[in-house]
Amino acid sequence: MRTSKNATKQLALAKSKPKATAKKLPKVKALTKTKAVPRQTISAKKQIKTKDRRTVGSTPAPKRLPPKQVAKPLIKAAVKPNANRPNPQIDSRVHKAMEYIKSHLTGYLSLEKLASIAELSPWHFARTFKSEAGISPHQLVLQLRLERAKAILETSTPIAEIATLLRFSDRSHFTMYFKRAYGVTPRRFRLELQNAA
Repeated sequence: MRTSKNATKQLALAKSKPKATAKKLPKVKALTKTKAVPRQTISAKKQIKTKDRRTVGSTPAPKRLPPKQVAKPLIKAAVKPNANRPNPQIDSRVHKAMEYIKSHLTGYLSLEKLASIAELSPWHFARTFKSEAGISPHQLVLQLRLERAKAILETSTPIAEIATLLRFSDRSHFTMYFKRAYGVTPRRFRLELQNAA
């Protein structure tokens, strides 16, 4: 194989010369200087930002009412039509679903089942129900089950059995909702009934 004289010279030079190494460039300082900020300052800034987000353009949180004062108006709202509406009559489809809820409290009540009774889609039923009754279907079911639980607590039925009868997942779940609604646990409620008698 023939090679030109120039190619041979270049090949010989490449073998004899040491390999070129990349030159190290001097370190370039950052364009912006950053100061080390103490942790306290950072957390204080976060608190200020969080505080501003909560207070700017919003009203302070309303005072929380005791559970006894909250539960009664909600239950009345479930039974009475929404007063803000021009037509005080509850939609017949929503009324039909409310009657079904009241008669089947111990059964499984899904949104899909209630919507099929009202002959509406689940999404449309939930919106219509809330606008008509003032509360969501789930809230009504929960409140009516808690009312039924109050009546059953007057008997000697164990609390865990009441919880399963009214379709709560367990006793602690039932106790949490009962205390939220009435301000006392079911056990304390039963003891107060026994002491009053």
